[in-house]
Amino acid sequence: MDIKRDTSVYTDSSSTMVIFTYAPTGLGHLRVTDALHDSMPFNSKTVLLGAQDEKITYIHRILSSSRIGRSIFESFQNGIGEHIFVKLYRSFLRNNPDTLTKQILTLIDQQYIPPQNIVCICTHFSLAHQLAEIKLKIEKERQVQFKVIVQVTDDSPQGIWYVHGADIITVPSYNTKETLELYGKEEELSKTEFVVLPYPLSPLLTAQYSVSEFQRRVMQYNPKSSAKIHVAVPVSGAAVGLEYLSTFITKLYSLSDRFLFHVVSKKAAYTRQFLYKMSRRSYVQIYASDSDREVVNAYEQMYRDNCISFEITKPSEQAFKTLVLPQQVGGSILLFTDPVGRQEYDNLDFMKRHNLIPSLAIDQQVTYTCYRGLCLLKDPNEAAQFIYALLEEGQFTTMSECPIPVLKTQKKRDELGSNGTQRFWQTIKQYL
Repeated sequence: MDIKRDTSVYTDSSSTMVIFTYAPTGLGHLRVTDALHDSMPFNSKTVLLGAQDEKITYIHRILSSSRIGRSIFESFQNGIGEHIFVKLYRSFLRNNPDTLTKQILTLIDQQYIPPQNIVCICTHFSLAHQLAEIKLKIEKERQVQFKVIVQVTDDSPQGIWYVHGADIITVPSYNTKETLELYGKEEELSKTEFVVLPYPLSPLLTAQYSVSEFQRRVMQYNPKSSAKIHVAVPVSGAAVGLEYLSTFITKLYSLSDRFLFHVVSKKAAYTRQFLYKMSRRSYVQIYASDSDREVVNAYEQMYRDNCISFEITKPSEQAFKTLVLPQQVGGSILLFTDPVGRQEYDNLDFMKRHNLIPSLAIDQQVTYTCYRGLCLLKDPNEAAQFIYALLEEGQFTTMSECPIPVLKTQKKRDELGSNGTQRFWQTIKQYL
């Protein structure tokens, strides 16, 4: 398949260094970082800079994987709990930038030809706040133009994403833009520019299928076909819901041996038992690595090597793959497990607003037309039975053959579509 870069925003960038930053709170921030990096429409010196504190990963997993942890996690994301947390955490970040300052100055000094422009692309708020805080210091000490661009990675207008001092903050919807702008006014934070763009997705996932490749996907949805049904199962960075996934996979295969599951996971102590159990099943293929970066690469390799028709995933940043059309490589039907954290509830609301998933829970009354995904039932056995019933009824064939939607309003064009990465680079061209 041919993956082409958009060269319409190509610029002479020999004097520009682009720094991509992310944080190890799950794999989502790294996926978005890779999507933006891989779609760069020009050649430039690039650096990947991640937060190094492994405690962040551990805390994120603990808060996500238990009922008590989730309650604590969500209490910091709503109401007075969010208000207090944001003030304290924002203050902590902005008052402790010394380590990052040294890193950035070292990166500049290591260049054989010193850059004149530095553009930081931030897919997590932690380093974004610190970079915005040290921006003027870097410009003064090294005589460079230093820009901070923030990509919000969920459609969730949480106050911590208001990074005052950033040059541009790109968000997935007008709802998030307007809510954060109001928050900034109420908190009397310096004004920054918010831009609504379709969520940035990997160039591989948005590449167009040929007619024959697309028909391979359609045949998997045909209840009368004997074609293998390829199901992607990316395990979240926090390894949430492994028992659910195990039961669902087992039950769905017992209903039809057409299903072949592709499990992508990080190798870690908390995934070892699950991966061992899956590896003993002939209908499961394992893609696993010790490295977050390699796990993200393995996920794309899985889509490159197989025609995936379903993906079981959390409604994290993965939810925005509902913007990909069935005729594109990443256009599988998404099956969402229970949300964890306010951001995942907000992502579900985004999809419901745009009729990408049903607005009601799955039941027999829903007519499945052009939805791009479904929320799974809480009981994994019942969820598997219902998905199999929809397959037998031909509902997934209907979902896969919907015409390309016409986005009639500018608002829809800014929130929907699979061209988010191209739109991103067109938007920040002024800084390159």
